[in-house]
Parts: sequence; C-alpha cells; structure tokens
Amino acid sequence: MFKFLKQKNKGFTLVETLVAIAIFTMSVVAMMVILGDSLSNLTYAKRKLTATYLAQEGVEYMRNLRDTYVLYLDPGEQTNDAWSDFKASVVNKCGGIGCTFDIAGLDFAENDQPIIDVPLTTCTIANNNVPCPYLYYDADTGEYNYDSIGNTNSGFRRRIRIEADNVAYQNIDEIRVISTVFWVQGSGTYDISFSESLFNWTQ
Repeated sequence: MFKFLKQKNKGFTLVETLVAIAIFTMSVVAMMVILGDSLSNLTYAKRKLTATYLAQEGVEYMRNLRDTYVLYLDPGEQTNDAWSDFKASVVNKCGGIGCTFDIAGLDFAENDQPIIDVPLTTCTIANNNVPCPYLYYDADTGEYNYDSIGNTNSGFRRRIRIEADNVAYQNIDEIRVISTVFWVQGSGTYDISFSESLFNWTQ
C-alpha cells in the first residue's frame, strides 16, 4: 500500500518580504540618484554653453567698439587719435573692477555706423560679491540685456575688464580684453572667461 505525503504550501515569510522590499527600494533610490545627477549635469552643460557664448560676445562687442572708433572718425581726426580715444574710454570705464555695456536701443541695421559708441558702465559689487548686474533674456529678440521689464532674469552676470597698464600690456597699440560670465547653480558659483588682445590695426 502506497502512502502519499502531503506537502504544505509555503509562502514568503515576513523577513523575506522585508528583504525584498529593501532591495527594491535601494534599486529605485539608486536609479533616482543617477537620474538626478544626469539632469544636473545636463543643466550645467547647457548653462556653461550659454555662458561661453555670452563671454565670447563680450570680447566681440569690444572689438566692434574699437572698429567703430577707428572706422568712423570725427571730421579732421586721425586714426591714431581715434585709437587713443577708444583706449582712454575703455580703460577709464573698464580698467578697474570692470564694466558692462547695454546694447538696448542700438539699431544694428543702421548703414552709417554698425556699432555706435556703446555706453559703458563701471560695475559695482552686487549680491554674493560678484561684480556687475544680472543679464535679462528677451524672448522676442533672443538677446541678453539689462532691461528687467518684460524680460527673464537669466542668472548670468558679465564683467568686461581691460588690462593696459601692467608689464605685459604696456604697448601703446595693444590692450587686453577679459570677458567673464558668472552664474550660480545649486550651491556653487561658476565662471568662464574669454580673453583677447586688441591692437591698433591702423599701424
């Protein structure tokens, strides 16, 4: 005579269930941390790219300002006088703590003078001891300026500094432009700089 043994159905114990939940929770948390880091890195890369373009733009505007002084002379003025006027102007405004310029109101389609004498404003110490005010983004034109009305605070600050009096740049026909953009992301303050020598190219 055969005797059949009955097997009892076994389920998960409480300890096994808790261990499974703990492993699942750790996996989800790890994935969220990785995803958060990826998004943070993506945001940083995007803002750094924008800051790079803004810093480069600072150098370009100073170059255009130099060319305006030299190409569009006052009656009876010599090109060397125009360079001296340009150098004196930018060193006076931007030679210390640095300066900023506001392109609001400039007409870039003007035929007589492509870049008018952009008004330079000496920076003052602002929040977090970072020089120069915030740049605002104009969604209609895609430009950055200092007009807060109807525009979005970009979180970027730009400082233009001129070096002309130190040992390396005592050449009367040379100045050094340093364009730096600052921004805050998370708990850190970041900056990126572009620099270039501008010369009196009429010589």
